[in-house]
Amino acid sequence: MDPTRPERHRPRDVRRKLGGGLFAGARHSGHPHRSAAIGKPDSGCEPDPVPSTVGQPTPTPTPAPPGQTTTDWGRIWDGVPASFPRRPGSEPTETAAGPASAVLSVPAGVAEAANWYVTALGSAGYHVAGASGPFEDGSYVVDATGRQAACHVQVTVARVGTLAVATIMYGASCPFR
Repeated sequence: MDPTRPERHRPRDVRRKLGGGLFAGARHSGHPHRSAAIGKPDSGCEPDPVPSTVGQPTPTPTPAPPGQTTTDWGRIWDGVPASFPRRPGSEPTETAAGPASAVLSVPAGVAEAANWYVTALGSAGYHVAGASGPFEDGSYVVDATGRQAACHVQVTVARVGTLAVATIMYGASCPFR
């Protein structure tokens, strides 16, 4: 060793002196002044590649459809799909009227809500003949058929106390998507 020249450390010497430490698992990059291991010049090492999951999509589980119930009207889904028309401002509610796919309080008059469902179901691809009513209790019934002839939907809009309530029967033969 020449006393007039400063001593140069080789990566192996550093690893040996530190017992691995930050440089454990590192390999020489071939570049004498750059280290990806700690981001500082002069160490001459870079880390082993580490697989990254950043930016990769995480699979989203598909929710299972709800169950089904047999009613006097027929077999129905115990819910409506997200694609089913829902009047803005409507909220889920409960009545003692029996099973339904959905029961919603609707911020509108009964006739107005029934007409909204006629238009919205038609826009969503259902064949709607119109609304029946008003019946003796002031309610309206909207019957519709889906793209498949076996798919039947019925929306009954009635006054329950001070609320207009839409009771939706979504036939079990209708696709749930």
